[in-house]
Amino acid sequence: MELSESNESLVFDYHTIRGLIGLITMLLPLVVSILASKIVDSISWSYYTNARDSFVGSLFVIGAFLISYKGHKPILHQSDLGEFWKWMNKFWKGAINFRIWERKNEEDLVSWVGGVAAWITAICPTAYCIEKDCPNDPISSIHYIGAIILFSTTVYFCLVAFRSQVISKIGKGPKKRKTIYLICGWGITAIMLGLIVMNTANIRIIGNITFWTETVALELFGFAWLIASQYLPYFTDEKERQRLF
Repeated sequence: MELSESNESLVFDYHTIRGLIGLITMLLPLVVSILASKIVDSISWSYYTNARDSFVGSLFVIGAFLISYKGHKPILHQSDLGEFWKWMNKFWKGAINFRIWERKNEEDLVSWVGGVAAWITAICPTAYCIEKDCPNDPISSIHYIGAIILFSTTVYFCLVAFRSQVISKIGKGPKKRKTIYLICGWGITAIMLGLIVMNTANIRIIGNITFWTETVALELFGFAWLIASQYLPYFTDEKERQRLF
């Protein structure tokens, strides 16, 4: 059965999915702040405000897009493999074939893991804080783990997947995207490590610092996906730019 033109236009391509992930993620801090009528201590804590439905819903939508996202499927040849995999093949005869299969499906697997992590983060709320006292419990620990995995998948896309797609291209657009991917990837990594260290060391966080650091991480997260959609003029050359209409 052939699809009519109107039906075909309803199917999202990967550029559109990237753009929607980026937009939703970048707007999330603003939306929860407006609905909560205040700057909460952390974005996750908006679960206990009037912004709960939007917070949870946004994570579920992001998760659905990540799971449905189909990344590039590069085909490796044995000559492309590093010495490690050739060495591993001496002990495990399937090592080379595994690496070729894994690289082909790597982006799909990582985005699927990120999507599930987004759902877990939404389902398992952070601890309910009273006067800065946030008791640690298994549910909140799962929430933090899910959030770390979700952000880590975007670090992978910034530093590996997205970057590899522009590294061999020429032009001002790809060069700018390559730089932004590096900034976003390492920026998210630095923020995550900083928050992990502070939580592990039980360092008392003053005011809304957690909210603002999470906001910066989400903006980097969303911006990386948004420019990867190739809709933004400044970051794409004319011949590669995607059109909304």
